[in-house]
Amino acid sequence: MVSIANHNPSPHGCSPAHWPCLSLLPSLCFGDEVLRTSPHATLTKDNMLRKKWKGNTKCPFCNENETINHLFFECEVIKYVWSMVALVLGANCRPENIEQYLVWIQNYMPNGKKFHMVGLAGICWAIWKIRNKVCFDKKIVRSPTEIICYACSFLKYWSGLQRDEDGRALEEGAEVLQQAVIQHHPRQRIRSNDVARGAITNG
Repeated sequence: MVSIANHNPSPHGCSPAHWPCLSLLPSLCFGDEVLRTSPHATLTKDNMLRKKWKGNTKCPFCNENETINHLFFECEVIKYVWSMVALVLGANCRPENIEQYLVWIQNYMPNGKKFHMVGLAGICWAIWKIRNKVCFDKKIVRSPTEIICYACSFLKYWSGLQRDEDGRALEEGAEVLQQAVIQHHPRQRIRSNDVARGAITNG
């Protein structure tokens, strides 16, 4: 794990043996078990190259080669995302891969085990969805704050699939994270109605 002391949240700046299957994360992370697959199952650009795909191999958020671990943990933009999550949890470090995440979240959120995989799903699903918007729709991501607010919108929506008390706890947790990241960037133009709907704006 990496200390966040030398990586203050800023918009600039051990491969896992198994990974959640991103296409099924939203539905599967509410059970006791989360589906895990080979890291080659997710269609990141390095995996596409193995399938004879020819195209730009760079991460859509930075200029490094895109791999599954880079996309979800190592990219400078995504490091910011995890640093903000760590800040809210009171952690002094952030995970660098999924194995570290499982240990890290247990250490810093020991009483919220039922939300560990749901939280991971929200973050990863938001990263993946916005990554695709950048790749295919030429969306411009002006700040990692957009990714975090998008993740929070997923978590709030998924809270309706939980039991009453758990749903409220998940929604409240998402709201705390969202407000923390918005307050951290007070000058950023984020329309509250858009955030509530889960919309990501370019301005």
